[in-house]
Amino acid sequence: MSSINLHKRGLCFSLRVSMPLSNLVQAHQEAIKKIIASHKGRNPLDLGNYTGGRDARNTVNLFVEPLPAAGWKDLVAMETELSHLLDAKVVIYANAEAVPATVMAAASPI
Repeated sequence: MSSINLHKRGLCFSLRVSMPLSNLVQAHQEAIKKIIASHKGRNPLDLGNYTGGRDARNTVNLFVEPLPAAGWKDLVAMETELSHLLDAKVVIYANAEAVPATVMAAASPI
């Protein structure tokens, strides 16, 4: 979501403009890749939502292949920065075994 501030006669109004998360992820692909790479991750996949319609849940589920030097702090930093970028909850999965095979098969590369 984006915020727009409107000023009229000394009053300030804040209007939140919402964009479906699928469009938001697509619009920020390059920034998402940079954030993931800066925290020792690669090959991000958009897992969508396990319940089928991620946009309704406001959660971005991503699979990221961590580099050997990556630690849990890198994964937390990834989630935090991506959450700020997308203004939505982001969940990073770094273990393919934790994601159902059908979800992995339907995942979209970022």
